[in-house]
Amino acid sequence: MPRKISLTVDERVILHLQEFVPFEEDFEAPEGATQAGIARGVGIDRKHVPRAVNKLVEEGLLHDRLAHVKGAKQRKKVYFLTFEGKNLARRIWDSLSKKEVIIREDSGKEMVATFSELCFTHQVGRTPIELLMQLDDGMFFYPHRKTIYQKKKEDKKHERELTDARAVYKKALSKAWEDNILTKDEEALLDELRASLGISREEHKVLQEEVIDEIRESDKPMNRGFIFKSILDVAMSDGRVTEDEQNMLDELARILRISEKDITNAKMEAKLLEGERSIPKEKEREIFHNIYQLVLKESLRDGRISRDEENIIKLLKELFSINEKEHLKIVKEMKLREKGS
Repeated sequence: MPRKISLTVDERVILHLQEFVPFEEDFEAPEGATQAGIARGVGIDRKHVPRAVNKLVEEGLLHDRLAHVKGAKQRKKVYFLTFEGKNLARRIWDSLSKKEVIIREDSGKEMVATFSELCFTHQVGRTPIELLMQLDDGMFFYPHRKTIYQKKKEDKKHERELTDARAVYKKALSKAWEDNILTKDEEALLDELRASLGISREEHKVLQEEVIDEIRESDKPMNRGFIFKSILDVAMSDGRVTEDEQNMLDELARILRISEKDITNAKMEAKLLEGERSIPKEKEREIFHNIYQLVLKESLRDGRISRDEENIIKLLKELFSINEKEHLKIVKEMKLREKGS
């Protein structure tokens, strides 16, 4: 029975780079000659490549240079065999090509062949190193069966695709929740995106919780500033700010921890827009409700509403002419969205 075939990491790197000898003088180097390409080509983690290639460079078997790589925006370090490295690659291949493997069919039929014969008959789309890593127990090759190497490769590809999909969906969630309000239109768009990306409802809930937690932890000034600016805009929509409205704005700025500088900037911005700003009547109630809901959420972050926050909510009710029935409706909508998320 043939003996198991195995190569050291150094030998695999040398044999892998032999594939790129014809391209060493090209202006644009192949991606397989980069550290990432070497890691994929020889089946090792990316973090282990620097140590391996640096050792081979020190031994005079590899040389490196910065080069343009297809698909990359910046130049990358690439590696090619030196004269001594090419000689060693030939010796490794000469030895490897003569070793015997067992080609085992699913029916149980077996055939002994040299590794070079295996490469000749089964190398379509695969390098000798890939075929070597696809040998079960270092000697058995199954022509019609997915090897552990292939399964891992496919699993990694699937995981990368799923990770990319999650990243895209989480980015969309973050954008939708950046003002702490999720409108019906945003919910509908997110549902469509979730379905197209293959994100399950369970994954949606997990990602949405992550986004909301991140927003709460970051406590971004722009969210608090958005609340203040929105209410200031409404207060000034009639061209003046009443004493009650000013008291409410002062209290709101204190609760939301808005700095004096930000208050001044917001007022200057609102003053500059005076005369240009107008709220369409058909949108007025929706805008008021969204701002009111936003303040309710902000007030409930710590699980309770303080006396100051309660006073702000009362002032907002008066400013926006929100009666108790509308208040309860808004609270109910908040609870339904939280439950649905």
